[in-house]
Amino acid sequence: MSFIKVIHELDAIGEIKEVYERTLSRLSLSVRQRRGDKLPPIVKIFSLCPQLLEARVGFDKGIYRPGQSGLGRRKEELIATQVAALSGCRF
Repeated sequence: MSFIKVIHELDAIGEIKEVYERTLSRLSLSVRQRRGDKLPPIVKIFSLCPQLLEARVGFDKGIYRPGQSGLGRRKEELIATQVAALSGCRF
């Protein structure tokens, strides 16, 4: 549960709804299936500023290109999982 005010998908209207839809469409199919077509909480913390959310998604897309690091997708996912576990991150 977040202590930051967020706009949930069902309550989104106007610009933030459009940004949410674009953001959801950019998520991989496996992420959407796993989350039940819901946005991750880390995305929703930017909901009060749609422009910042778009910039964040663009930043992520620019730095994270799965499988292109030279490590391979499997090792990247293992590293990400270990870092998340060590930091107590649920996402």
